[in-house]
Amino acid sequence: MFDSVVGRIIKMIHMQLDNNRETCSAMLLVGGLSQSKYLQERIKQEFQHRVKNISVPLQPIAAISRGAALYGLSMINSAPNFENSHKFVINERVLKYTYGISHVWKKGDPIERRRSNGRIHKFLSLAQRGTVVEINQEFTSMIFPISSTQSAVDFLIYFTAKYSAQYIDEDGMEKLESLLISLPDVHYGRRPILFGLTFGRMEITASAKNQLNGQNYQTTLKFDI
Repeated sequence: MFDSVVGRIIKMIHMQLDNNRETCSAMLLVGGLSQSKYLQERIKQEFQHRVKNISVPLQPIAAISRGAALYGLSMINSAPNFENSHKFVINERVLKYTYGISHVWKKGDPIERRRSNGRIHKFLSLAQRGTVVEINQEFTSMIFPISSTQSAVDFLIYFTAKYSAQYIDEDGMEKLESLLISLPDVHYGRRPILFGLTFGRMEITASAKNQLNGQNYQTTLKFDI
């Protein structure tokens, strides 16, 4: 009766371990189903050769609710101007995806990938999967408009489970959001724009700052980072 669910759990654990570049030293089974002796036995049989320590903590059901409560309290306690602030429970994370933006063809790119408008939309990686990121750490890149007459730039933000990618139409590439900014200073040279992605506690913030006039644009993206 449980095999269909247990099978999916084991498959998901395999995927997590396969995606991890480092050796997993311990596996903790939590939640209501983790109390199942059958599930515990199946997981230990399947992964005992890959993970040295597989265990079920005391009160595995409470582990989830306690963790959620501690996480919420730590967010309050780590807020600015909070008296007796404690260190945030999660102060860094490992990115599950590679994040970046679309940018156009450069000399040397394959001509056959050009679209009807004559452009090739490549993927400019800003933050790579597997990178250890601190809370509110920002990844930036200096971007320039295609032409001196361009009056706006639409930054298309993409993500992929791959560690590296070249084009936005590759398998597994998905669009996350876009950020449209105005460029009023037409004919003012190259007009550099500092584009950045900031990885917060539970959100990603995309920002673009016009280095010529100081105009700053940003949008917040809710996403499983």
